[in-house]
Amino acid sequence: MKKIKKDSNQICKNFEDYCKKIINFENIENHVLNLIKLGDDIFPNLDSKKNKKNKIDFSKISTTNKELAALKIYNDYIYARLFDDYLKVYNNTLDEIKLKNLIFYFSNSLNKCKIYNKKNCDIKKYDLNIYLNNTPEISYKKIQLNLDDKENIVWAEINGKIKNENFNYFTRIENQKFDEDALNKPEVYNNKYLTNLKNGTFFISGKLFVNEPIIVPKNYNLNVESGSELIFNENSYIYLNGGSLNLDGKNKLIKLAPSGEFWGGIYVNNSPRLSKINNAKIISTKNFEHEGIFLTGGLNFYKSDVEISNSVILNNKCEDAINIINSKFKLSNSQIINSISDGLDSDFSSGFINNTVFENIGGDAIDTSGSKISIIDTEIYNAEDKGLSAGEKSEIYVENFKIDSSKFGLVSKDLSKVSGKKISITNSIEFDVVAFEKKMHYGPGFIDINEVKSNGKILSQKNSIIVINNKKIASESFDSKKFY
Repeated sequence: MKKIKKDSNQICKNFEDYCKKIINFENIENHVLNLIKLGDDIFPNLDSKKNKKNKIDFSKISTTNKELAALKIYNDYIYARLFDDYLKVYNNTLDEIKLKNLIFYFSNSLNKCKIYNKKNCDIKKYDLNIYLNNTPEISYKKIQLNLDDKENIVWAEINGKIKNENFNYFTRIENQKFDEDALNKPEVYNNKYLTNLKNGTFFISGKLFVNEPIIVPKNYNLNVESGSELIFNENSYIYLNGGSLNLDGKNKLIKLAPSGEFWGGIYVNNSPRLSKINNAKIISTKNFEHEGIFLTGGLNFYKSDVEISNSVILNNKCEDAINIINSKFKLSNSQIINSISDGLDSDFSSGFINNTVFENIGGDAIDTSGSKISIIDTEIYNAEDKGLSAGEKSEIYVENFKIDSSKFGLVSKDLSKVSGKKISITNSIEFDVVAFEKKMHYGPGFIDINEVKSNGKILSQKNSIIVINNKKIASESFDSKKFY
C-alpha cells in the first residue's frame, strides 16, 4: 500500500490537487483488512448442508433500474458474436431477454457494404423470437443460421427487448477459427502434405502438385527431401512458425516452382534452429501473404537463421527475392536472377555473402538496413537501381566485388560504413560510388575502399566521406531525392 501511495503521489505531481483525491486509500485499506478477516469464508461451500440456507435463488433476482440504465449507456444488455453459420449471444443481465429479429447487411457485386454503415448494403431480415434466460453463469445461446449467401455478410443488427425496453445491437462477421470454442480445442492438423512426421519434423518427398498452403504446425520443422519437385498453384505457400526449414538437395536438385505465373513463397518465423537451403531451384515467388501477414519477400526469414548455398532464386515476382530480418545468414555459391525488384534485403541482420551472382535485378541487388555483412567474391550485373545499397548504420565489408551495368554501383547512406578492397565497378548508368544522407535522423554515408577499378563517377554529399585508393573525394551539396 505504501508503494501504491508513493506512485500515486509521484504521478499527481504534474496535475491539480484533485488528482490526489481520486484514490481513497482509507477505503482500500479497510477493504483489504475485511478480506483478510473473511479469509476462506469469502467462498462459502454452497453445496454443504451447513450453508444450504445461503443458496441464492437467482430466478427471484432482477436487474435494478439503475443497473439497466448503466447497461443502456453502452448498449451492453447482450454481447454477441457472428460467424458464418451461427450466432452466439450472451445475456449480461439478470433478466430474461427476447431477441426479436436479426438483420443482415450484405455486399453485392456493384457496391461495397461497409461496417456499421447501411448505405450500399443489401438487407435481409430474419425473425428470431428467441428468449435468453436469466442466469448467474456466463453462458451463451448458440443460434444456428442457414444462409445461402453467407460469404457476402459484412455485419448484422440484433433487435431485442428487456423489461419493455427495446434495444438494438451491432456485430460484425468474424472468422470462425477465432471463436473461443475453437481456440480452446487442441489444434488438429490435416494438411494432406504433412503426413510423414518423425521426431518433430515433417518430411515431404517426390513430385507433388501443391494446391493448398503447407502450414506447418507451430514449433515443428519441415524437411523437403533431395530430388523433390513441388509445383504450387498461385494461392499456395510454405509457412513455418517456430520451426526450421530444410531443403537439402545433397544428392539431387530440389525444385520449387509455380504451376502458373507465380506461387506464394516461403516464410520461416521465429525459429530457434538453423534453416538450410542447399542445391535448390526456387522459381517465381510472389510476396508472402497468410491470414493478415503481408511480407514483401518471396523467401522470408524473421528471427530465423538461415544458410542458402548452391541454389538459384529465379524470376522473383515481388519486392524482395530474399528478405531477412533480425537473423544471421550465409548466402554462398548461389544465383539470384531476374528479380522484379530487390535481390536480397537484409534488415538488422548479420551475414556473409560469398561467391554469389546477382543478375537482372529490377531494384537494388543487395539492400541493407542496420546490418553487418561481409561480401566476398560476389558479382552483380544489371541492377536497375543500386548494386549495393547500405543504409541505417549498416557496416559492410566487400572484397573481390564486381558491379557492372547498374544505375548506381556502390552506395552508402544514413551513417552506414562500407569498406573493402579489390572492387570493380564498371558501366554504371549514373554513378559508380555515392555517399549521402537520406533520413535526417541518421546522417551521412561513409566509404573507404581500395584497389578500386571504376570509371571515376564518384559523388560525395557534403558531410559524407568517400575515400578511394587512400584519396578522399571532394564533397558537394545536392538533393539526395534522386537516389530513392
